[in-house]
Amino acid sequence: MELLQEINAKDGKPNLVSYNVLLTGLCKEGRTDEAFRFFRSLPSMGFDPNVVSYNIVLRSLCHEGRWEEANVLPSETEGEDRAPSIVTFNILIGSLALHGRT
Repeated sequence: MELLQEINAKDGKPNLVSYNVLLTGLCKEGRTDEAFRFFRSLPSMGFDPNVVSYNIVLRSLCHEGRWEEANVLPSETEGEDRAPSIVTFNILIGSLALHGRT
């Protein structure tokens, strides 16, 4: 989050790719709750999450076994830039298999 503040302080203009990188970093650090809140705040910052954004959060939620939260995300992905991709389904299937939920 410091990096985002630094970018803004230098009059930089983050885009959705920048935010997706931040989401990835938060998830890799195990800060899934923070990543999920940030993900949910993207529209208020003027950015619609795309399928990549959804997949980043979905993977982290599935990895932690948070099925109820993860299960909601694919139903929210209507639209050209957010339609579930083969990656989305691979995340779901792989995670379910890994956790013995097949």
